[in-house]
Amino acid sequence: MNKTLLLLAALALTACAAPRPLVNSAGLSPTERDVAECDLEATKVSASIRSGIEAGYVAGTVRRQCMAVKGFK
Repeated sequence: MNKTLLLLAALALTACAAPRPLVNSAGLSPTERDVAECDLEATKVSASIRSGIEAGYVAGTVRRQCMAVKGFK
């Protein structure tokens, strides 16, 4: 009886565990990889802009457009 209760408790706890997303060899999920690629593109585009406010605006715009192209809203 104790083994049955222990088994049921273990099954109940594992059912609550969050599923892990698929990862590639770099340890990133596809979503994390897309975000990292868009951040890199945004950094490249805004690197030469001297005004911090303008650079932030441009980086955000590029990041949003890049994510939209990859299918994110």
